[in-house]
Amino acid sequence: MKTKTIKQTINFPTTPEKLYDMLLSGKTMSQIHGAKSTMNKRANGKFTVFDGYCHGHNIELDPGKKIVQAWHFKEVGWPDDHFSECTFLL
Repeated sequence: MKTKTIKQTINFPTTPEKLYDMLLSGKTMSQIHGAKSTMNKRANGKFTVFDGYCHGHNIELDPGKKIVQAWHFKEVGWPDDHFSECTFLL
């Protein structure tokens, strides 16, 4: 599978600590995008977003500083064993 790296910078009007808590809150993520989400605040903890369209697990968590997650999407042609690694630097 051909892959590439995407980098994006976004500024949020909040503290890194609050953003970290928001990104790892199933309730907050459900409110943000209007679909069911479940989150886990532990390393290796599993999550689902977008009504189960995406699932994955936490790789690394550094409260208020960094979130690294493995994401898998239910897409035609997306291999069952392939995960995208998403890193949030706060």
